[in-house]
Amino acid sequence: MRSPNSMLSVRNIGVQLFPRQLDYFLDAYRQATKHPYGYLVIDMHASSDPTLRLRTNIFKDDEEKLIFIPKNDKI
Repeated sequence: MRSPNSMLSVRNIGVQLFPRQLDYFLDAYRQATKHPYGYLVIDMHASSDPTLRLRTNIFKDDEEKLIFIPKNDKI
């Protein structure tokens, strides 16, 4: 169960990392964590491809790899 405080923390991270795309970040978080033990990988390394910033199911045993891309595709 998610507490209001934990969701506020997630929102604060989103505001800092994706200030103009908060909805994109929060939607990716919700989708990635809707199942038990769900996770969202946030890759902010300078040399990383911007389209691969938000991912989930990255391990080889995961059936489906997911990459979250903004609807307007502007990162």
